[in-house]
Amino acid sequence: MLDVRRYSRSSFEEAMSDINDSNVELLNEYFICINATGWIHGIPYFKKEHRNVINLYFDDVHKTGLKVIPWFNNDQRIIYAHACSKEQAVELKKFIETIPQGSIVHIYCAKGRSRSRGVEMYISELFNNTVLHDEINSNVYDMLKSV
Repeated sequence: MLDVRRYSRSSFEEAMSDINDSNVELLNEYFICINATGWIHGIPYFKKEHRNVINLYFDDVHKTGLKVIPWFNNDQRIIYAHACSKEQAVELKKFIETIPQGSIVHIYCAKGRSRSRGVEMYISELFNNTVLHDEINSNVYDMLKSV
């Protein structure tokens, strides 16, 4: 069994206030950090590579391309958003498969709802034999299942 904990980026930062690049490898915990491809959500929490951290960069979309997003003051912006690629799914799956039973796994994405939930569902099925039903980024989940 794995203890899977899912966060929004801001909740993750609050919960991990004492954990950083200098001490993260001292923990028997694993971190799946899903960063957006732009703006402030594209800046990773952990800046260096670690054996127990994976930083991925993709947006909350099912297909790479233009996307209209809400912005400040009820404005909208059009961005070029990147979906989770097959290569990223393979990298993530390999990372997940190295996590020892009994570990704590922390997952974050910007809002902690869709991309991170898809990864959480995959891990829960793989390690905990638990099927979760929720709104997710099915692209991430489906990619992990298929690679």
